[in-house]
Amino acid sequence: MVRPPYWIGQRLLTLAIKRWPKFHGAMLLPTGREPLDLPLPSLLDVISAWWVDGGTEKDVAGFRQALEAPPATAELKSRSFLGCTSLSMAVCALTAGIGAESPVAAIARV
Repeated sequence: MVRPPYWIGQRLLTLAIKRWPKFHGAMLLPTGREPLDLPLPSLLDVISAWWVDGGTEKDVAGFRQALEAPPATAELKSRSFLGCTSLSMAVCALTAGIGAESPVAAIARV
C-alpha cells in the first residue's frame, strides 16, 4: 500500500486517526502490539483489515472502490492545458504566450 497512488495510504491513515481510540484498542487488546511500532506498509494493511472485518463481500468491494478512486485533483493534473500534459502548466502557459508555435513543440526543443 505504500506506493502510488499515495492517496490510498492517506485515506487509510485518516480513517484510523479519526477513530484512533477504537482502532488502537482493537489492535492493542488482542495482540499487545502498539500499532505505531509497525512498518508503514504493515500498518496500512492492518487498518484496512480492521475496517473491513465482519463486512460482506459487497461492503468490502465498495470500500476498495472508494479507497482506490482518485481524488478530484488527480483528475485535474492529468488534463491537458494548451496541449501540455507532462510539463509544468506554468512553463507551458508561459511558452504559449511567448511565441506562435505550439507550447509542446517549443518546450520539446528545450
